[in-house]
Amino acid sequence: MYNFQVLGNFEKSGHKLLCCNLNIAKEAEDSIEVRYDCNKMDTVGASEELSLIDWEKVLKGTVNKGWESLKDILFRIQSKYFPRKAKGGKKKLCMC
Repeated sequence: MYNFQVLGNFEKSGHKLLCCNLNIAKEAEDSIEVRYDCNKMDTVGASEELSLIDWEKVLKGTVNKGWESLKDILFRIQSKYFPRKAKGGKKKLCMC
């Protein structure tokens, strides 16, 4: 909901000075921040999967296409081989 109030003219001008109050309400969202525990990563599984990739084929083409392909691969490896832990744990975690 909003309301405007005209406070008058600026000195030596035909412009008006306006005042407005704006009330905005937003519902709180339940969100859990997920972090990856880099210390418990399955390095053997990740290394094996990365070694099977034909990198020349993946990185062929434009720089942007290669970057998008690399990001997709890294996010897939991260979600597959890094254990997830909700925020608030006592162990030191990295934001991989």
